[in-house]
Amino acid sequence: MLHGEDIRAARRARGWSIPILAAALTEAAQRQGVHLMSPASLKTSISRWENGHVSPDDLYSRLLAAVLYLPYAGDPLARGVEYPRDIVDTITVLDALADADHGGDAALATAGAITSMGASQVVTGYLFAGSPALALGPAGPVRGVEVADRIRTTVAAMMSMDFARGGGHVRRQLLEFFRTQVVPQLHAVHPEAVRREIFSAAAEVAQLLGWSAYDAGRHPAAIRYFVQGLRLAEEGSDQLMGGRLLANLSHQANFMGRFDDAVMYARAAQQALQGRHSPAVETMCVMMEARGLASLSDQHATALVIHRAEQIFERRHDDEPGWIGYYDPAELAGDASHCWRDLQLAPETKTFVGEALTEDTPPRTRAFIQMVAADGALVAGDLDEAGALAAAAVVNGGDLRSARYLQYLKDFHDRLPPGAARHRALAEFVDLLHTHHPAIVAAR
Repeated sequence: MLHGEDIRAARRARGWSIPILAAALTEAAQRQGVHLMSPASLKTSISRWENGHVSPDDLYSRLLAAVLYLPYAGDPLARGVEYPRDIVDTITVLDALADADHGGDAALATAGAITSMGASQVVTGYLFAGSPALALGPAGPVRGVEVADRIRTTVAAMMSMDFARGGGHVRRQLLEFFRTQVVPQLHAVHPEAVRREIFSAAAEVAQLLGWSAYDAGRHPAAIRYFVQGLRLAEEGSDQLMGGRLLANLSHQANFMGRFDDAVMYARAAQQALQGRHSPAVETMCVMMEARGLASLSDQHATALVIHRAEQIFERRHDDEPGWIGYYDPAELAGDASHCWRDLQLAPETKTFVGEALTEDTPPRTRAFIQMVAADGALVAGDLDEAGALAAAAVVNGGDLRSARYLQYLKDFHDRLPPGAARHRALAEFVDLLHTHHPAIVAAR
């Protein structure tokens, strides 16, 4: 239940009047296709809620929690942005989240983002959990982990499809798998060593659920999968997966323009890995820091961090977790190319793009890197190359179902100079957008 004094305090903390809160509630409801009471009645109701005369019902409590960033105990989805202490709470939240996500709950695409304060709570909650299980780990091979192995095999196959065709292609199957095959195992009784392996494998599922939601543009859902996945990783004594989930939160925060949070998450990811020797995982986490710094226009720090990542990467070995196998020299170069693109340094961008594209580059990654290359060419003033690269990305994007990919196209289109449609190469790109993604052109 939301208490009146909490509603009033949160409203005032945002500097909102009651009419502004009423307007925010109405807008949030409209995004979900819900019609509220009249504006006058809503303002009266807010006053009554704040004064404790009556409590908001479930609908209004969820809307208030979303627009004021308030936790709502009656809504497990609202609690999903908090790092929980009780593992049972995590399982409950994830099960409810997957159920709502499978049902297409609009709130999971429109709810407010986690605040910087909330992000700090997640970091401190995980890094300073103090759980004895976090310090433990199987000393050797563990018997009876067939369940965990089956989970990991399924996730690996779906991860390959996600890389190839975008998060929109795997989400429903993965949600169904999680709810029917993974959640029951989290509730079941297992020997401790087996239990840790199952929770570690479940964290891999939550990681991919979050990544596919992020790629599909369902950011509120993604954040919750990542945060609750961290608690699964803790329970599974899997610091490497914990580092990856924090790195994912960094990647997403950077994409959403929360650059300081991106750097914080990336540094926390590196802290989480201390004592766990995995150069490939550490490199990926360090490069998330570089990308956040580049977004903050800190060229000197970005260059130093990229150099550190390259040195760490040289120490990689065969005994790395299977899920980090995708992070090869080309992937590292791709992250670096994003950094130089964001710093508006065209020559460096072009150099690393050349290293990032190989015969084995997955289609979604290829489309991203082609757009990074197009951005670099546009900065350099080479409109012919910029247009050709962007047009190729549209063609090669084919059947990708990725909101991130569409955002790359939109960002490039929005940066085109006046009169771009009169330039042959750029006109070809714009024509392809009209054909394949008309909403991008119409939105400008």
